[in-house]
Amino acid sequence: MINRRSLLMRGGAAASVLCAPNLLRAASTRELRLAHIFPTTHPYHLGLAKFAEEIEARTNGAVTAQVFPSAQLGGEIQILEGMNFGLVDGGAVASGSIPSTHGVNRFHLLDMPYLLKDYEAAERFATGEVGQQFREGLPEEAGFRILGYGASGFHQMVTRDQPVVEPKDVEALKLRVWEAPGAKLALELLGANPTPMAYAEVFSALQQGVVDGLTNSLTTLYQTKMYEVTENLAITRHAYVWVPMVLSESAYQSVGEAERKEIDAAGEVATAYWRGLFPKQDAEYEAQFKAEGLNVTQADQAKFRQHVEGGYDRYASLVDGDPNGLIPMLASIGGY
Repeated sequence: MINRRSLLMRGGAAASVLCAPNLLRAASTRELRLAHIFPTTHPYHLGLAKFAEEIEARTNGAVTAQVFPSAQLGGEIQILEGMNFGLVDGGAVASGSIPSTHGVNRFHLLDMPYLLKDYEAAERFATGEVGQQFREGLPEEAGFRILGYGASGFHQMVTRDQPVVEPKDVEALKLRVWEAPGAKLALELLGANPTPMAYAEVFSALQQGVVDGLTNSLTTLYQTKMYEVTENLAITRHAYVWVPMVLSESAYQSVGEAERKEIDAAGEVATAYWRGLFPKQDAEYEAQFKAEGLNVTQADQAKFRQHVEGGYDRYASLVDGDPNGLIPMLASIGGY
């Protein structure tokens, strides 16, 4: 029964909430649908799950996130395109896929081989002005924003038959690559024959000899059991692959200003945690590959870098001659 006393009590409670402007309320919640292509043990998932945990806590449940792993909502191209139609709100996508769907060509440059020397250089990009410049203007250009830079870590190379130590060992090898011109060009500069293919198809393609190998982080290669269909692992560290945490602008604007600030903060915290998973996992998974019986070689990275440097101008052609000077900006933080 509603009486005068109960109305006064309700009014007092409402007033106490309204008088606390920094307290976010969950009266009407907004659930974000976030997707990625790998299993729940992968850093992609751990990073997005960290974001879900952070945003729920920071907004007192006003904003929550559900994470869909293992390509449940499609591959990375489908995730990027799905944001345009409200089929998905965001997720984790390799930076090289962004030009394919939204024509923002500067992201081709992040696939340049031997661009970043170490994890310290990667942090300079992720948290500094150069990384911010790549993010600038995306909501207007593409209809989504980058909440922070997740990653796939430093990529190495696994092959069926050919051990790899120096550039001549890579010549004409058919190496799987995702559908991204910058990533394909990187393998061409290494000397390989890049073969575009969805990651879900790679295991059987290696079994059947359709491709000779692939590159990816040790984490991804091990968690997807590529040691079962390859014989050799080369520590090339030829690319540090960025996997931004993205959110559609419509989803971002669907919540209040206070919630948007918390989304921004949660994204940076979650992606820093995500990036931090790789240095330790590199050592752990290299040991695991050796335990599985793979022939592990330390590639001559100096020779490889010298081999690819002459082709950097081909990246400039992907960004109309690099009028904004992004290539020298990247070089300035690379550590070489």
